Amino acid sequence: MSQNEDLPGLIKLLSHRIVIYVHLFAYVAVSLLLILIWAVTLPQAEEFYFIPFFPMFGWGFGMGFHAIIYLMYNDKVKFLSELRKQDSFKLLFIFHLWFYCSINIFLLIVDLTTTPGILWFFWPLAMWGIAFAFHVYGFFTFDKFFDKHMTKVREEHPDYSKKRMKETARIKMAGFGALLIHATYFVVVNILIYVIPISLAAPIPSEQIQNTVNWCVLFGLHIFGYCLFTYVKTIKPEMKGLLFHITLYVGIIAILLYEQFTPEQTIFWWHIPAILWPIAIAIHVLVSLRWDKIKPSAFEKVKTRYREGLEDYEYQKHANGLIFWNWSFIAHIFIYILGVILLYAQFNTLSIATEVFIIATLGWLIGLLVHGAIYIVALKNIIEFLMWTAVLHIAAYIGGIPLLITLNILNDPTILWSAIALGGWAIGLGAHLLIAFLTRKK
Repeated sequence: MSQNEDLPGLIKLLSHRIVIYVHLFAYVAVSLLLILIWAVTLPQAEEFYFIPFFPMFGWGFGMGFHAIIYLMYNDKVKFLSELRKQDSFKLLFIFHLWFYCSINIFLLIVDLTTTPGILWFFWPLAMWGIAFAFHVYGFFTFDKFFDKHMTKVREEHPDYSKKRMKETARIKMAGFGALLIHATYFVVVNILIYVIPISLAAPIPSEQIQNTVNWCVLFGLHIFGYCLFTYVKTIKPEMKGLLFHITLYVGIIAILLYEQFTPEQTIFWWHIPAILWPIAIAIHVLVSLRWDKIKPSAFEKVKTRYREGLEDYEYQKHANGLIFWNWSFIAHIFIYILGVILLYAQFNTLSIATEVFIIATLGWLIGLLVHGAIYIVALKNIIEFLMWTAVLHIAAYIGGIPLLITLNILNDPTILWSAIALGGWAIGLGAHLLIAFLTRKK
């Protein structure tokens, strides 16, 4: 096992020699068992197909991921050991490479063995390949562009610490990279969806034009947001966020309104998001106007509950995050209450069964509880991956209890399958909590 005691709990667990051996043994043993079952039942099968391929390949994605972590954090491969000490962008490239190659090989095999007359594997290979190509290019040119952005940040903010300069440079690179990837997908996809029908002398569906218009709006919003946060210096950050939020609302609602009045749309539903979203905007306006009073309180909470040794800008960043999750959760509560009322009225108008309304309401409740759990994570500064995901897992489980019981009662109350489902889920939750506590930092 790696001797680095500062590793995060999940990495420390996955890099443990015994854990990787147990995982590998379980993978090989279960795979052999599945092959044996397949071979025994093959004479009764209607057609020959190697069914174990699917679970073996599916589990294999995770097994490969685990193996890379083990090799990287135990100095088994010099290249991987050196890579882990570099920027996370370059570190993630290795995992991206693994999943891109393995998943596309999987899709190739599935395509050739199930639908050999229809070749579709190259679409995910090419579309995902665009983002992967950017990552490849970034992997080999990262240091060059990072130094270039560092120079700009150093000139613009000479008072920043070295740590803050690096973080600012990474954010600038990530923002520009995301916009560039979005622009590439926008151009490539739209060329393909119009060139192919034209080359086949086929008419272009109206839905296709509508989707292009919608994407134009979203791309425009992306450009506006990037320029607003990158180049506009005269507006305070909190007011930039509010301005972008309002612009986003106008753009998305315009798309939904356009969708509402297409000939294919027969149900009037546009008013629901148009009414609910302004609740979040109203609270955002309140927070922005009272920012100078809200921010100091959040900053003090962060200073007292977060670990020592952080720079002032880091405390400020955590305080901003705490404010966001606090007030967005409050907004979510109001939206949920009004949303339930609007959904009930909508379902009643359309004569949709009450059971559907109940299921929709309880399903939304799970999202609300998880949102609240995220706020608790931010408030308590739970930073270890297994610990904060355990808090979210508990929230999802609590929210899932009434939903599963309700589904059980509505569908078949004579069989209490919800107890079995909740019991099985509880085992997984218990294992999650146990591992989280065993690997947490003291």
